[in-house]
Amino acid sequence: MTTITLKLKENSPAGPQKYRIHSETTASYKIPREYIDKELSDKFYSELHRPGVYVLVGKRPPNNHTCIYIGQSDNLARRLYAHKGGQDGEKQNGKLFWQECLAFITTDYQLQKGHAEFFEAEFYRIAKEVNRYPLMNDNIPSVKPVSDDDMEFCEDFIEDCRLLSTLMGVPFLSPKERNESNNIISNSERLSLCNANHRGYDDSKFVDAKGYKCKTNEFDNGFIVL
Repeated sequence: MTTITLKLKENSPAGPQKYRIHSETTASYKIPREYIDKELSDKFYSELHRPGVYVLVGKRPPNNHTCIYIGQSDNLARRLYAHKGGQDGEKQNGKLFWQECLAFITTDYQLQKGHAEFFEAEFYRIAKEVNRYPLMNDNIPSVKPVSDDDMEFCEDFIEDCRLLSTLMGVPFLSPKERNESNNIISNSERLSLCNANHRGYDDSKFVDAKGYKCKTNEFDNGFIVL
């Protein structure tokens, strides 16, 4: 059995969310753009003041198709605020298309700047390969090698992020099944599609939210959180 804890900052699925896989150090955030303020100083965001990788998610006119931008930073909170275009001197880094962001970190500081650069390139490569969403990156991230000792950690982290990104409704690392839509699953919908091939996961899957434990039903390409 694998348990994923979900914390809701506003006690509502429409606000910021934090996910953590129990028995793993991988954690992720899903934050609407309007919640990205200058400091992100609230305790809820404390782990964003460290290295990690992020995905900006939004719509691209004229067809309003979902598109994504993949990046990394040694301080995710500062970078996300810069992308919002609200910091003096960094308005040129602002990006207009996105409505929400996903951020991926580890809770034990194992993920450092070099790892973040590696994950940025790998996330871009995988997202390009599975071809779910158009990529808004102007430049292709350069490949940053990691040591053999770090490779197991990196592979595990990518698999964790594959699961978490799908649970958050933006499965940019997972191949699309036939007849499957690319639409983002809204926070208000009580449905999350999650990759069932995640390493070490058995048929018993639970999501813990504040005061709730949700069991899931599995199907061919994932499972449903009720």
